[in-house]
Amino acid sequence: MNKKDLLFLVLFLIQGAACAKKPHTFMVFMERNNELDPFGALNLKQMKAIGSNENINIVVYMHCCENKIKKTKILFIKKNEAILLKETPENKRTFNIKEELISFCNTTIKNYPAQHYSLIFWNHGTGATEPCTRGVSSSVFTFDFAKQRPRSQHTTHLLSNIEIKKQQILRGLCFDDSDGKFLSEKQMQSALESICATSLCNKKFDLIGFDACLMSMIEVGSAIKNYAALMVGSQEVELGTGWNYARVLAPFLRGTISPRVLSQHIVQSYAKTYKATADYTLSAVDLAPLSVLEKNVQSVAQNLLQLIKQQSCNTTINALRTSRNRHYCTHFDDPSFIDLQHFYQNLLENISQTNFSDEQGNKLLLSLKSNLSSGQTLIKKIVFANKVGTKRSRASGLSIYFPEKHIHASYHKAAFTLSDQTWINFLRTYLSK
Repeated sequence: MNKKDLLFLVLFLIQGAACAKKPHTFMVFMERNNELDPFGALNLKQMKAIGSNENINIVVYMHCCENKIKKTKILFIKKNEAILLKETPENKRTFNIKEELISFCNTTIKNYPAQHYSLIFWNHGTGATEPCTRGVSSSVFTFDFAKQRPRSQHTTHLLSNIEIKKQQILRGLCFDDSDGKFLSEKQMQSALESICATSLCNKKFDLIGFDACLMSMIEVGSAIKNYAALMVGSQEVELGTGWNYARVLAPFLRGTISPRVLSQHIVQSYAKTYKATADYTLSAVDLAPLSVLEKNVQSVAQNLLQLIKQQSCNTTINALRTSRNRHYCTHFDDPSFIDLQHFYQNLLENISQTNFSDEQGNKLLLSLKSNLSSGQTLIKKIVFANKVGTKRSRASGLSIYFPEKHIHASYHKAAFTLSDQTWINFLRTYLSK
């Protein structure tokens, strides 16, 4: 170990010893090597406005580019100050974002022990599907500081000129625009499994948050439910400025709060930040009962597959088309992502139009209606905080993938579909009609 590395280690240990075991350690995994970099500086400033204290440790991992040199930094955030704990130039040949996440979390948990741990992913997100790679797109986010109004354009609009590598179909977040690297769903799961098994002694993170686009989906919840108790994310694209961390962390100036109350507060603070924006969304999801909702979705899918077989004159398909139609069902920047609750409600209202040739079809219809009603109840239980703008008034806090034309190749490898094929089989059947 050279002197510089030894100095960083000593600083890390000193900071950790100084805070001992606190109520909360708040970790932010920040990928700034892209067009979001200016907003990273803004968010760090917001964190420093609060700073670590007797109630919370705030620790940030940052992958960035300074003076054309890519590097990683670990920062301990104090009041009006970011203390550099470690700085490492990136070795392009060996840089592995999954291993970086594991190392950051393991080191932070060891040196900043707490009763509760939150992990926030800061960057782009692609929800239930993802591109094979990304190109540089400096115009994705801009911010008019004079008007204090953020504007956004979702990255899927910019993928037409990207070379598709079919052998690398993944889901992802935390994109590095300079080389197209990102954290895939599989890598994220592997990293979280490792961290929970070792540093958290087979316990879960109290909260995993996504300061990123389109991540509040049942499919994303399915991927992390074994590693987190709660999830906070947006159904819609997030604006470039993301979360206002001064508001998010403000309660820790007054005392301690539970992870559930913190999740609710994050949603409330986001609503205050973007109250003038008509299409914002943010929700908090209890992941403990998510498996029950997953089974409900698969039961609904099974009912629909049977009804399609029993239908007369395509009436079930027509009811589905109306219920899923973007003019009648809340959808988001990616039109394949629809609000699950709104879809269920539309289907309850439209499915009675279905005609059958025998009594068996009517029995299936009753079973479907029962599953749709119980599913709505489950969603209301699972989504315990939800705030939306006026243009997303029917957004309930949890989306599902329901494409209009074809199934994205990456969706076949999602944790949600790998655990049970019924929903994706339904999608195949519906789209074939």
